[in-house]
Amino acid sequence: MSKKFVVVMLFAATIGLGLCLGMTPSHAASIAQMQANVSADTGAIYSEELGRDMTKDEAKLYFDTVHQEQSKLGLPADQVPENVDKAARQAVEKSTKEAKGADQVVVKHVKADKKADSPVVKHLKADKKVTKTLLSQKNGQPLSGTSIPTDAKTLNGETYKSEPFSGDGWRYSGYYFQYKDYVANPSFGVRVNNDSFNFITRRNTAKIGSYVVQPDGKFHYYPSTNAGNLNGYFSTLDPVGGSYYEIN
Repeated sequence: MSKKFVVVMLFAATIGLGLCLGMTPSHAASIAQMQANVSADTGAIYSEELGRDMTKDEAKLYFDTVHQEQSKLGLPADQVPENVDKAARQAVEKSTKEAKGADQVVVKHVKADKKADSPVVKHLKADKKVTKTLLSQKNGQPLSGTSIPTDAKTLNGETYKSEPFSGDGWRYSGYYFQYKDYVANPSFGVRVNNDSFNFITRRNTAKIGSYVVQPDGKFHYYPSTNAGNLNGYFSTLDPVGGSYYEIN
């Protein structure tokens, strides 16, 4: 075999390897990254069923159920279709509600003390950023304003970081966000910095969910499907200069 032929073969092999690596889906570790963030306390999964973020134990049950369902259905580890995500969320809801059965006496005691503010009320009173963001929604109606985004940004594994926000009044994201592959992305991962933001999810233009995201350094995970694929956008009122959001 000539030296020239060996060089050509090695070059072809190198090109082939590069093509294979280039075709590796960048979103392949989406559910794995989500689990890593939650385990490291840099991520939190919001439960629609419970109306709050899951605890670490609840999140562990969520991921365990996802993996069990994937195994039963013969799915690869990076594929989480809507029915699998829903089954895992329902497992968390069922487990938590069953565990709460013994806590009803404590709940009744708290309700009996009408003069005392609930922990939620105290939290809202103490945190003006939460209050100002919650005021952006009134009776579940869409946000007021004229700048709700009309341009789509399709995410395919990358993290999008916004430009810094500034100014007075309502400010909105320049895009609404959607995924190229929803099976690989069962949740929107959003993080905000320096100020609180609303994150609103929609089916086409019909509002499905609205969440207040706090600048706590964590990625917060909200469902990206609800009887179909959803899109989402951000808004904030009188933003702190330099505040921004990230989404993946």
